[in-house]
Amino acid sequence: MTTMTAEQAAESGKDLDFAKVWAAMLKTDEQIKENQKLTAEMRKGAAEMRKAIAESQQGAAEMRKAIAESQQGAAEMRKMIAESQQGAAEMRKAIAESQQGAAEMRKAIAESQQGAAEMRKVIAETSRKVDKVSENLGGLNNTMGKLIEAMFSTELWKKFHDHGFMFTQGSHFKFSKGNRLLGEVDFFLEDGEYVMAVEIKTELAVEDVNEHIERVGKLRRYMDDRQDKRKLIGAVAGGIAAGNVIRYAQKKGFFALVQSGDSIAIAEAPEGFVPKKW
Repeated sequence: MTTMTAEQAAESGKDLDFAKVWAAMLKTDEQIKENQKLTAEMRKGAAEMRKAIAESQQGAAEMRKAIAESQQGAAEMRKMIAESQQGAAEMRKAIAESQQGAAEMRKAIAESQQGAAEMRKVIAETSRKVDKVSENLGGLNNTMGKLIEAMFSTELWKKFHDHGFMFTQGSHFKFSKGNRLLGEVDFFLEDGEYVMAVEIKTELAVEDVNEHIERVGKLRRYMDDRQDKRKLIGAVAGGIAAGNVIRYAQKKGFFALVQSGDSIAIAEAPEGFVPKKW
């Protein structure tokens, strides 16, 4: 703004009158109001600008935060992808190992099946040999049994003459009811008053004595059904007979016959021994 001197102002005021001054004042007042209005608008605009800048700064901060979060999310995503890839690699490795294990298992199963087939073959061969041995043993046992029976049958009946039983030569005896076999007696000796059922074993055992007790009981019932009132007595004989078995048989009322050299003999009975009569 240019400053006027007093002389200049006086010189300038020579041409002014009241109307011009008043008009100039009105014009100045309008300019002042417009300037005030502009100033207010400028202040408002500046406030809005500051607000916009603040909002912009806040938005930028939020943008930076979002970018940071996005970058963090991207990092986590990359980490997850890396872990997923590592997991996939481990899964492929596990699958490969599993496939290898399955192949080894199939191989082991195949070998096991082959071994089982060979084992079945060995078992079958062993079973065949055992059957053959059993068959041979069975034949040998039958042969031994027949030899023992033949040995005891030689004049067996005469061994009881000294005991008052006048038996004649005996024979194998089967007794049945209808078509049902009730029992068999190795040697059946008889005279007019007594009959004797003799059971002969290669090796006499307590079980053989018990079985003969049942056999004699069945024979007694068989004789009763036929009104055969003869007295029934029993005896057991063994190519091999332990002392306790002989004593057990005598306790049950049986005569016991044993091998004696090349012949047979009635085993010595305890004092007071009386054969049981069925």
